[in-house]
Amino acid sequence: MFLLTGTTIACGLSRNGIDLILFRTAQGLAMALCLPSSVLLITSNIPHGEYQNIAFACLSAGQPVGFGFGLIIGGLFIEERTWRYGYYLAGALTFAIFLSAIFALPTDAAESQPISAILSRIRRDIDWIGCLLLSACNGLFLYLFSVLASGTHNFVTPTSLSLTVVAILIIPAFVFWVRKQERHGEKAIIPPSIWGNKVFVTLCFIVFIVWGCFNATQYFISLYFQLIQGLSAIQTSLRFLPQAVMGLGTSLLTGWLVKYVPAAILIICSAIITAVCPILMATIDPTWSYWRGSFFALSCIPVCADVLFTVANLLVVSLFPDDPGLAGGVFNTVSNIGNSVGLAAAAVIAAGVTNAKSGGIHPKDHIDALLSGYRASFLACVVSNALILIGVYYGMRNVGKVGVKN
Repeated sequence: MFLLTGTTIACGLSRNGIDLILFRTAQGLAMALCLPSSVLLITSNIPHGEYQNIAFACLSAGQPVGFGFGLIIGGLFIEERTWRYGYYLAGALTFAIFLSAIFALPTDAAESQPISAILSRIRRDIDWIGCLLLSACNGLFLYLFSVLASGTHNFVTPTSLSLTVVAILIIPAFVFWVRKQERHGEKAIIPPSIWGNKVFVTLCFIVFIVWGCFNATQYFISLYFQLIQGLSAIQTSLRFLPQAVMGLGTSLLTGWLVKYVPAAILIICSAIITAVCPILMATIDPTWSYWRGSFFALSCIPVCADVLFTVANLLVVSLFPDDPGLAGGVFNTVSNIGNSVGLAAAAVIAAGVTNAKSGGIHPKDHIDALLSGYRASFLACVVSNALILIGVYYGMRNVGKVGVKN
């Protein structure tokens, strides 16, 4: 939380785009340290059963509530002041949480160790080479996606083609490395044996699709409001309020339902509800009022993501009781990669359709072309949601209720 405070404030102090990208990278590192630790703290300090179900539901509910209020406050700052104030406020709130965490969180046995012992464990117990290979591969592919979104002619350059070859070669290198590490009893950032569990593999596949569609859909809905309907930043932000309210309600309801309804049924039903969002946005008429289409779309979008977060965390705890932190970390990593890849892929689809429809006219001056691109990205999300149903059928149809006290 302390690292997150510093990097968040640094984002607000950025002098240019490069600074902002670098500070956001460091911010991502800090955020990646939080969620797996949160999962481990819950499983270690809250007994299995109803209380743990509620705890994971609250952890899940924090995301839509934070997103909703953050979006509205950010819209206010952009409208009245500057986007930088949003980062300053977030940094101040994060610092307050850091101070409260010092007193509120339970003590850890590692805290009594000397600094030298902790540094030695960090050097010895973290797979730094695997981390570097995975991060480099992911970063290169996301960069190539962004180049492709700006136009295919930019992709067919010596630099882009060379980076594509490097990214592809890193994949077998990473696989070879983690297999070697596990075979010799050394730490691997993602142990290959973890993929031997069919239910866990299915959960990772589903969360990759769900978070990719979730991120892409809400991003293009935001563009739709501002560039197609001509709304201001604060008007756009306020229209996302149903998403936050529905996300909060879904998370808390899931925490109660998990011990009564099989996990597969919960995920299937929530995926069908969420698919309504991109279907509506792909067929909506910009002249319609907010209450006729967009309201229902934004009410549906968070359902599957919030159900999956609660259900998956409870399943991870039961599937890997000896090391839920590692499994939770892998699950969180896959979700974030899906987040980035989904947005990048949707951007490529939207840009390709928009450029084809614009006929040489600048896309911002061709509303119909922009709308066609956005609709294509929404339709791609609809197809992706169908993959969730297939994944649940093949990998989770025998999974029963979760969160039931042993």
